[in-house]
Amino acid sequence: MNRTTLWIVTSLVVAMGVSGCDRDADDEEPLERVAHYEAVEGLEKDDDDDAEADEDDAEALNDGPRRERADEADQALRQRLMGRVMEVATEEGFDAAVDVCRDEAGPLTEEVGEEFDVAIGRVSDRLRNPDNTGHDWVWSMIEEADGQPHYEANDELRAVKPIALAEGCVNCHGDTDELAEGVPEVLEERYPDDEATGYDVGDLRGWVWVEVPGS
Repeated sequence: MNRTTLWIVTSLVVAMGVSGCDRDADDEEPLERVAHYEAVEGLEKDDDDDAEADEDDAEALNDGPRRERADEADQALRQRLMGRVMEVATEEGFDAAVDVCRDEAGPLTEEVGEEFDVAIGRVSDRLRNPDNTGHDWVWSMIEEADGQPHYEANDELRAVKPIALAEGCVNCHGDTDELAEGVPEVLEERYPDDEATGYDVGDLRGWVWVEVPGS
């Protein structure tokens, strides 16, 4: 496998079709906002930030173990999907890699959730799989996230992490004339109502969401 093929396959998985485990979100307790990602990472804050924001930052920094678990689960999910898609796309082509996301992404996601004791999934506002719409809390957090990783906490710690379209991902998510050989036909068969094409490099493709239970 040459360097170009490896890079394309690696970047593809970041924006493959979204999947996640659904559960009932009714009657969920509203969460207190913890902090935006910049505060969590300890980046410099504006001088005009008020005392309430400082309290939120301190709470976020004090919840390091759960934030770390959310981050580790996010990375594990991306890496495991990447490995599997790389294997299939290299051996069989991008059209076969579409079936990895349809048939294997769900079980891999559940495996990561069980290993890290979290609920985890992927969502997008332009779906490939119509079942993967995400919980209500995911979308309210996305509205606040402004395209950046974002955390909130109460009894649970919740996180949303953006997925940007990399250059190689146009093979399955770009304009129709940019899709890899065989991909349009597979999408038509597997996902006749697919909304997940027409993206440009750098576009926000979707989000990984993670929910870490309280101790």
